[in-house]
Amino acid sequence: LAEHPPDISDVQTDTGVILGTAAYMSPEQANGRAVDKRADIWAFGCILFECLTGKRAFQGQTTSEIVAAILKEEPDWDLLPATAVQPVKELVQRCLEKDPRKRLRDIGDARIEIDEALSGPEAERVVSTRKPTRAWIPVGLTGLILGAAATLILWPPGPAASRPVDRFSIPLPAGLTFSDPPSLAISRDGRTLVFAARSAGEQRLYVRRLDEMEPRPLKGTENGRDPFFSPDGEWLGYSSVDRGLCKIPLAGGPSLPISALITWGQRGADWDENNRIVFGGGLPMPGLWSVLSEGGTPQPVVRPNQEDAKDWYTFPDVLPDNRGVLFTGFRNGKSSISVLSFGTGKVRTVVSPGRNARYLPTRHLAYESEGQLRVVSFDPQQMVTAGVTRALIEDVEGPWFSIDYDVSLNGTLAYVPATACMSKLVWKDRSGEAQALELRPRHYMSPTLSPDGLRVVAWIREGSLRGVYSGGVEGEPFTRLTPGDDDLSPLFTRDGKYVLFTSGRAGKYNMYKISADGSGEPERLTDSPLMQKPTSLSPDGDTLLFNQGVAAGGSFEIWQCQLNRPNETRPFVRGGHLDIEATFSPDGRWVAYQSDQSGRFEIYVRPYPGPEPKKQLSTNGGWAAVWNPNGRELFYKATTGLMAVPMAAGHVTGPPYVVFAPVGGATAQARDYSVSPDGQRFLFAESVTPPQINVVTNWFEELKRLVPTK
Repeated sequence: LAEHPPDISDVQTDTGVILGTAAYMSPEQANGRAVDKRADIWAFGCILFECLTGKRAFQGQTTSEIVAAILKEEPDWDLLPATAVQPVKELVQRCLEKDPRKRLRDIGDARIEIDEALSGPEAERVVSTRKPTRAWIPVGLTGLILGAAATLILWPPGPAASRPVDRFSIPLPAGLTFSDPPSLAISRDGRTLVFAARSAGEQRLYVRRLDEMEPRPLKGTENGRDPFFSPDGEWLGYSSVDRGLCKIPLAGGPSLPISALITWGQRGADWDENNRIVFGGGLPMPGLWSVLSEGGTPQPVVRPNQEDAKDWYTFPDVLPDNRGVLFTGFRNGKSSISVLSFGTGKVRTVVSPGRNARYLPTRHLAYESEGQLRVVSFDPQQMVTAGVTRALIEDVEGPWFSIDYDVSLNGTLAYVPATACMSKLVWKDRSGEAQALELRPRHYMSPTLSPDGLRVVAWIREGSLRGVYSGGVEGEPFTRLTPGDDDLSPLFTRDGKYVLFTSGRAGKYNMYKISADGSGEPERLTDSPLMQKPTSLSPDGDTLLFNQGVAAGGSFEIWQCQLNRPNETRPFVRGGHLDIEATFSPDGRWVAYQSDQSGRFEIYVRPYPGPEPKKQLSTNGGWAAVWNPNGRELFYKATTGLMAVPMAAGHVTGPPYVVFAPVGGATAQARDYSVSPDGQRFLFAESVTPPQINVVTNWFEELKRLVPTK
């Protein structure tokens, strides 16, 4: 017998969710699925095992280890004493059946089985063979077991006392900036955060336990993004722009490949209880795909069809019991949340507009819409929403196709606030002296000056919509230039009469042009299934350099075309890496660009039209190259500040030097500044606030109060 009865004082029951000590948590409870009285049967089995053996059925040093044991391991049945009657041993095993459908259904049945076992002939033989002073053990055991059962199940506690909801922020260390979302995940026990960030031009994953002060880089996750946890919390899955889908043990060890499939726009993944990973495929392979966590060939789960007319599916979230999967569909900047039933194979929309949905064990659905984190009651069996939708967090808007948030099973919410993505337009001189334009903070991206330096275009994010805007360089209000809801990456033509841009208005992210004054309709320039983005025009305005995605992977290449024959394209830089943001020198004889082929972004220059090899200009990481209009300097960004390389006829004439520091910016994958025609001022889109992660503990208390379920 155990030296003391198990402590069951922490076991709590409430509508929709059961909160208890990890040692007595059922598998379905640990996985966040809906629970019923069979979870109490499991807890009773744990108590019975502990009474018989003196040891807990599932052990571990931490909550994560205990949960992992519950999900993956069996109790050590050999610990059951030989003197225990066989029916009681079988009862323990029936109570600790991982599949709730096979588990004992009612505690009253346990009482009957124990009474019958202890009054049967086997029990009498056990008692008769032992010393008289020990004959009381079966009777004492019965009382202890049934007393515990009565406390735990027959007279369950009332609703758990409301726990305080706490809020705090975790700033990123100096020099770290978030990667493009999704870049944040939280473990199921709510104790560990993982996020993707850049430092010195290098992107990797970082681990931050909530009981520690600083994050630590996760070695082996270079170029990693989009993290997600395995159900047992021992592994971390992630995507890599050069390796595809990978996993790495959190306790330490090498990163292992799962699938080499890499596509542009691949966003979101979920690791289900059957060791299957469901992920969003991106372009040009839209849809949801699945692959075993041990690796293999990805298989399609669901693909867009013409009736559905979505560009791609992202952010899968597998429902309890593998009934189906929630996911987000995008088209033309608009998004909706759908659910696929694995049983029927049917897809239906459950929320529109909305994106990045999470099913919560409180029987709620959390999702983002119009910059708010909203919550609505959700039935995972019927796969329908019900009741009132409420916005619980107001500032969760992200810069691209998603927001950064995650929720643990015990109700800890982590998210990146919208202010981390907000920026302001700022003029800086060569000393670093700054003067902000009198404009409200918004999601300004890629500000680009007109050739005469009097106008500026930028693409601005508003809710789930993106558009190209134009304004004056001294703070005149910005006005909408393009009529679409999914327009980005503007670039003036050399004569300043037109603006080139990328748009997803036709279901493909191709290049368009529109009059710089906004008159007329946009003219489509290219028609390709691959993402395209204009980056630079030759001095004569005839040749366009642009980025183009790669069909077989998540990399980008540099291509070129004549502006009057835009569909006659040809490659300029092809290397299987992120070769991006190419820009012509003022004399048109050189092209500078950034590439991550070394494992981090560096600045390179190549003669145009070639074929001479490239030369590396940066010495310690670099991105966002912009030429001085006089051709005698090449500027780029680095963690040390805004850098400049002295140049003459495409050749380096001196080492890189710091123009001014520090220099901010939300991403290393797009130019976020422009140089004035005289080369003396720089127009930046600078972050308004330092990057941080907001954390809300016991968030489920708010859900239950503000969004009650039936």
